[in-house]
Amino acid sequence: MFKSQVAGAVTLALLTNEVKAVKYRPPAGSNPWHKSASLGELVDPKYPINYFVPNFGVDREIKWSNDNLAEAEKKVGKKMTASFKKPPSHPMDYKVPDFGQDSDIRVSLGNLNDAERALNHKWVLPTKAQIKAGEYPMNYPVPNFGQDKDIKTSFENLNQAEKQLKRKWIVTPEMLKKKPPTDYKVPNFGVDHDILETKFNLENAEKALGHKFSPVKDADGNWVIPAPGSNQVQSFKSLVQTDADIKVESDPVCSSAGCNYASEKGPASHPMDYFVPNFGRDKDQVLGTWASIDWAQK
Repeated sequence: MFKSQVAGAVTLALLTNEVKAVKYRPPAGSNPWHKSASLGELVDPKYPINYFVPNFGVDREIKWSNDNLAEAEKKVGKKMTASFKKPPSHPMDYKVPDFGQDSDIRVSLGNLNDAERALNHKWVLPTKAQIKAGEYPMNYPVPNFGQDKDIKTSFENLNQAEKQLKRKWIVTPEMLKKKPPTDYKVPNFGVDHDILETKFNLENAEKALGHKFSPVKDADGNWVIPAPGSNQVQSFKSLVQTDADIKVESDPVCSSAGCNYASEKGPASHPMDYFVPNFGRDKDQVLGTWASIDWAQK
């Protein structure tokens, strides 16, 4: 027992001396801990800080918003306030006045009654159970009222265009598969005559009024234009008036290829050369324009 304890102590002493004798250090620069610690950006920033920032005042869009808010509050007589507090619940279970049946519903029901009387037939919709069971009319005859008038008109316009151009328009499946031509040369015929006339009229108006037309945009990016016959202004997304703006529609007596009155034969299909009463100058186009000119001159 005593010998084994002595042997163990001697072995432990030898191992301890051996561990102390072994010393290992990695080569300098081969590990991060050999480098000196760098300071972070917050302690030693590599960019300028605490520099002077000029104050240009309130942003103009913020100023416009505040002005618009103040004007709206003045009109409605109420101050708009904001808070981070939880708002009260919205009104519920309040009385809703009954203004009677909606006018559109009333007109629709009246039209339905007229149609039922004219056709001597009552329109009864099937119930959900009947629909589910298939208990509703099927395979009944549908009257043929002929070709739709829009389709007929399109074919007539196509025929007239083919006669005028002396060319038959034929579309084949192979043509539909081909890609349309792209990046082709477009000839430049100069400024459109409508644009030239508009610029000419604008220059004459500016000379006559002694005023340069220089529209500006509002905070929303819309053009601000004086309204006719008043001191108010109107705003427009664009200064170009399109056909959609003035509600231009094609002449119903002409085809898409144009009017060809010379080829028409037989009596006129609509009244012509009839008496038109004179109600005076148009109040919107003529009188309104004159009122706008008077306002601009003042």
